[in-house]
Amino acid sequence: MKTSFKKWITGMLSFGLLLTLVGPISPAKAGTPFIQQMRYVSPTTIDIVFSEAMDATTSQTTTNYTLATSATGDTTTISSATLATTNTANDTVRVVATGALISPSMADTITVATGAGAPKSSSTSTNQTDGFPMSPMLQQAPVLISEIQTAGGTATDEFVELYNRDPGAQNLSGWKLKVINSAGSESQLLADLGIPSLQGNKFALLAHSPGYDGAIPGDATYSSSSIGDNSTVVLYDNNNIVRDLVGFGTAKVKQGDIIATNPAANGSLERKAHPAATALSMATGGADTVQGNGYSSSNNFYDFIAQTVANPQGTVSPAEAPVMGGGGGGGFSAGRPSIEMMPIYGWKDGSDLK
Repeated sequence: MKTSFKKWITGMLSFGLLLTLVGPISPAKAGTPFIQQMRYVSPTTIDIVFSEAMDATTSQTTTNYTLATSATGDTTTISSATLATTNTANDTVRVVATGALISPSMADTITVATGAGAPKSSSTSTNQTDGFPMSPMLQQAPVLISEIQTAGGTATDEFVELYNRDPGAQNLSGWKLKVINSAGSESQLLADLGIPSLQGNKFALLAHSPGYDGAIPGDATYSSSSIGDNSTVVLYDNNNIVRDLVGFGTAKVKQGDIIATNPAANGSLERKAHPAATALSMATGGADTVQGNGYSSSNNFYDFIAQTVANPQGTVSPAEAPVMGGGGGGGFSAGRPSIEMMPIYGWKDGSDLK
């Protein structure tokens, strides 16, 4: 009996490890298109990637998609569903809800209809059957938001710092910086970061002008808007896809869980170097001061710490190689790809494993 119990425990632990390693799982059913990924595009847009080419009529029927968000006061009605023209495989449907405030978090989901009339394969005419809620995942890039200050000597003494955790240079031309205020309205801070080559493990400083009074010069400046309390700072790439976002206070949009506090005046929210980093170890003179800001568990709450004194860094600042194990999951080490995150979606019941 004891031996059988030990075998059962060992089997369960092995199965749990398998789920952890494999990541977002959607059960593959023979002869049926299934959902491979839910990609976060923006607060109003999600790309649903199916396992095969999809029928243009059923996959573009808006009533086949049901959105649920954690934001209060937004509208979750689906405005459009379109087979992505940039994908020649015709397996990706871009779903847009113009009145929504979608977060890349487990609390925000899309459910795709099943049965007659549901999205179906263009070749087999079989309807997809993954009828349980699935959460969109943000596709992070090597460049992350690493520190945010929202006020200091004046209300516009603010900056957003970026960090390239990859050893190779990154082209940020055409990338944009936006802010979603406490009411849920999105406005543009920078239409183009204008940084053609952010060197490996280096920083870029985006600062409000006038207002920012730090010693490190801004690599790009903005003045059309500013970052207030209870906001979300959003980094878009040159294809208008969100590559990172940070929500704090009572912001309506966040990655994972929200950072419950707003930055103090002359203080900041700073991304950790590794999971165990603290405000003390990340502060000037601390053990992790020059270990970079490359940690990401894809959850704002776990990835950032509050600093009482901000420490802005820009392209003039020295490079900082990320600490081993700094990335979510398998860690982010110089010169090697890393596992960013492997979320596990729940099944309704055992039949979903078939």
